[in-house]
Amino acid sequence: MNGKLIAGLCCAFGLAFAPLTFGATPETPAIEREVATSSAYIVRGHSVNDIAREVRALGGEVTHELAIINAVAARLTSSQLRSLRQSEAVAQISGDGQMTTAGGIAGG
Repeated sequence: MNGKLIAGLCCAFGLAFAPLTFGATPETPAIEREVATSSAYIVRGHSVNDIAREVRALGGEVTHELAIINAVAARLTSSQLRSLRQSEAVAQISGDGQMTTAGGIAGG
């Protein structure tokens, strides 16, 4: 085969399968693209069950139930976060992250 034909076939093959290998395309629904940009939060309220139900109803992911503080750890997109802030079941929402002490990572 000639070099130009091989190069053309490789280019065409790569372009044809690029949407399958590189993620979201213009045809991908917005909710699927937004999942990739979710962040971790601690959502506290009056009842762990109520908070978990609210998070799941909005399509968020409950990663941990924190019964001792009536809260859940959750992954939320920015639109899910905005909606959750309006819920009467929610008392507080804060970013989730590692705690550190002067001696290093707590619990580590």
